[in-house]
Amino acid sequence: MVVEILNVATKKGKLNDREMALGFMNDDSLRAILLPTLASDHPNLRLSCRRICQILDSSIYRKERSEQGYAEVKVELLSPFEQYKRYRESMNMPLMNPSNERWLKDTDDESEEDEEEKEASKAPCSTDEEFVRDYDHLGNTTNYYGDRAFYSNTFRVFVDGWPLNDQKKIPRREFKLKVQLLRLRAPFYQKCDADSQCLMNLASSLFTKRGTPKAACIKDAVDGDRRPLLYIAEFETPVEYRSTSSTVGPLIIQEILKIFRDEYSVAVYIPWGDTQYAEEEMYPDRHAERILGRDLTDKEVRAKAKRDERFRALTDQDIRQFFRAGFRQVDEASIVDTAANSYVYATPGLEIRSVLTERQALDRTIASKPPPPPEKTGLARELLYLIRNKCDEHRQTVERIKCWQQPLEKVPIVAQSLRMLEQMIDDQTHKIHEMRNAAEESIEKMRSQRRLLLDQKNAESKA
Repeated sequence: MVVEILNVATKKGKLNDREMALGFMNDDSLRAILLPTLASDHPNLRLSCRRICQILDSSIYRKERSEQGYAEVKVELLSPFEQYKRYRESMNMPLMNPSNERWLKDTDDESEEDEEEKEASKAPCSTDEEFVRDYDHLGNTTNYYGDRAFYSNTFRVFVDGWPLNDQKKIPRREFKLKVQLLRLRAPFYQKCDADSQCLMNLASSLFTKRGTPKAACIKDAVDGDRRPLLYIAEFETPVEYRSTSSTVGPLIIQEILKIFRDEYSVAVYIPWGDTQYAEEEMYPDRHAERILGRDLTDKEVRAKAKRDERFRALTDQDIRQFFRAGFRQVDEASIVDTAANSYVYATPGLEIRSVLTERQALDRTIASKPPPPPEKTGLARELLYLIRNKCDEHRQTVERIKCWQQPLEKVPIVAQSLRMLEQMIDDQTHKIHEMRNAAEESIEKMRSQRRLLLDQKNAESKA
């Protein structure tokens, strides 16, 4: 459509003429025309006009395109050999440094270690012993428990043709992705605890120590399937895609589930509000902590309550993002009331063909524990602190009175001193007995020697 407008507006097709032809259109109108275009046409559109190129590269265009449902998402897992090549490149980077002293040695003085390094620095090949031994259809298999971990650099994630995980091209846009395949077998708690506290909390809340689901909703959905757990440990999209109406996040999640469709029995994610903050909210003191030795002021209490409320709202927004991708919440009261976090799950049988609409996601009820009571402010806060201090003073006074009312030997400090004194007396008594026995043995020995000498003298006198 845009190309037709340009061709009609100018016959010469020069860049300046096309820019002049678009002068009668404001940015909103041109953006509305460009929204439904295919991502495959964007490279040609960028070459057609400088103004169109600026609009296509703007964050507001990407935001509106994702919210209107026109964004095109593609996710690919790197082939095993590509993962192996990246691993070898990362391991051999120090060897490629020309300033390394070993590269300055003469060829006649090369040691066996240099030969090994040169062998390792060779270009990777699909017939390498390490690749054949340690890689399968998904990638590296070397793990103590036989589990897998896939990071953002293990995938190719494209939104309208732009790679989200290429920080060289898009340095300002944050994208985080970490997926783990965990075997549901003993020792399940041990390996989860070794990974992170969040994963340990998830394991203890939803599974037994042998990896068997204990949450009723997951147990019914899995139906005895013992394939691994697909744990989405990290999922964070760029700021322009952080809204309930954006379809980029749900589409990426669905693509990930399709990649591992035959590898997992249940997928679980822990929603977290930090992944949904807008760009203007991402400032350093967002999580201001209480200063040690000082209570918060009324202004700081109100600011903290506002931050906590915002964090809960963003956590619900993260949950609804996964709702649109076909996930469901673990809404059992026994888990919601006791667990530290909320959990959403999906199984291969629960996959949906297209993402849910924003209205469908908003209509779903989110089960959550009631928020804590708000902190007191003003006179109510001062009265609370006064009562708390008086209660502490009264408790300490009662403990001191009870301590001195009981017999002296039952006072903890006195009893400990008495035990130490008794131990010292026992030690000294033992030492005195040992010295007395040694002295008696010495006296007896001297007496025996004296008798022996007297017997010898008597024998000599008689002779």
